[in-house]
Amino acid sequence: MKGYMELFGRDCQYYFGVIDLRELSRMNWLDGRNRWARDCFTELNAGFIDGEMCFEVNSFNALCPDLQRKRTRCGLVW
Repeated sequence: MKGYMELFGRDCQYYFGVIDLRELSRMNWLDGRNRWARDCFTELNAGFIDGEMCFEVNSFNALCPDLQRKRTRCGLVW
């Protein structure tokens, strides 16, 4: 993603989606240390937490400040 942002610029919003079918302790790939992702990057993640499929949104920009680590369980038990 960092390469795309360098190639196409920072004038738009970038989305990165990951679906992981393993049991996870956390779903986000990035955190506040990834300065290149600030202001134009949002992660859309899905994975298993405590045996239940969850979806999570992690926004690293000022466009969606309330979407940092918003998680919901989808009710699918594997």
